[in-house]
Amino acid sequence: MASKGVAAQAARPADAPTKPAAGPEDIVGQLLALPPHVGGFLKAEGSEDALRCVLALTVEAEEARQLLASRERAERSIDREKSADIVEQAIRKRLNKNTGEITRKERESITELNLSVTDLTDLTPLAGLSGLQSLDLSSTQVSDLTPLAGLSGLKELWVDKAVDTGALKGIEALAIRRV
Repeated sequence: MASKGVAAQAARPADAPTKPAAGPEDIVGQLLALPPHVGGFLKAEGSEDALRCVLALTVEAEEARQLLASRERAERSIDREKSADIVEQAIRKRLNKNTGEITRKERESITELNLSVTDLTDLTPLAGLSGLQSLDLSSTQVSDLTPLAGLSGLKELWVDKAVDTGALKGIEALAIRRV
């Protein structure tokens, strides 16, 4: 009998409309329509209301999970932008250049950068600083040092004691200073 269902699905054209997802009311109706030997317990007094509550809570929980995930994505995006601004301001200060475009050559010429005591959380904007030798990240919100792994010329790094530096094991001659 199952093979007929599979054959019927295979025979359906790819552009045929699909059934919309069942809502809580549809699911309650389907469960209540089950034969007594399968879903008889659902016919007990109050069980329909209880089932509706459980399904409503399940739907609300999924909506809340999706909302939370969306909010977390938005916060990460804001953190990335804020971090990019912090890095740019530090580079401008180091170059003594308040306005204008920062060229690739200027970015590569940066050998020392102090980002301590900032709201920095994301190190991705540092990835292009290939000449960087000394970096102070003490008293920041940084926890992931992975974006620094490509900075092979990095010689000194100041970080808070709790920061995991395992991502930087491939950088030879790197002195990690914990504060």
